[in-house]
Formats: sequence, structure tokens, C-alpha cells
Amino acid sequence: MKKVVYLGLALLFSMAVSAQETEKKAEKKVNEAKKEMKQDMKKADKKMDKAAKDMKSDAKDMKADMKSEAKDMKKKADKKADKMTSDVKEEINKK
Repeated sequence: MKKVVYLGLALLFSMAVSAQETEKKAEKKVNEAKKEMKQDMKKADKKMDKAAKDMKSDAKDMKADMKSEAKDMKKKADKKADKMTSDVKEEINKK
């Protein structure tokens, strides 16, 4: 009878040790997963920051291009207006 009790206690002890080992392995895997998630988040943040910088740079470039185009259009419009004014003055002088 004592042998059965001792065998039962030994079995319970080995099961408890096994459960602790399994729990430690699970904790280790969870911690590794957390580390990986942190690294992935950092990478994603860097990518998002770079994308935001690129978008800001592109917006500045577009703004500069639009300003340049607006200046060119204004110059063309001013030239046309000056030509029309001079044409009208010539017509008036002819009469």
C-alpha cells in the first residue's frame, strides 16, 4: 500500500514539475512574441514616419510647382493684357 501511495505522490510531483516547465515555456514564448510585436511596431512606426515625411516633401514640391505655374500664367496673362491694351491704343490713335 505504501508503494502505491509513494508512486501516486511521485506521479503527482512529476506532473507538477511538468506543469511548471510547460508554464515556463509558455511564458517564454509569450515574452518572445511580445518582443517581436514591439519590434514590428517600431518598424511600422518608422515606415509611417518615413511615409509622412515623404508626403510632406511631396506636398511642398507640389506647392512650389503650383506657385511657379501660377507665376507663369500671370506673366502670360499680363503680356496678353498689355498686348490688348497696346492694340486698343493703336486703334484709338488710328481713328
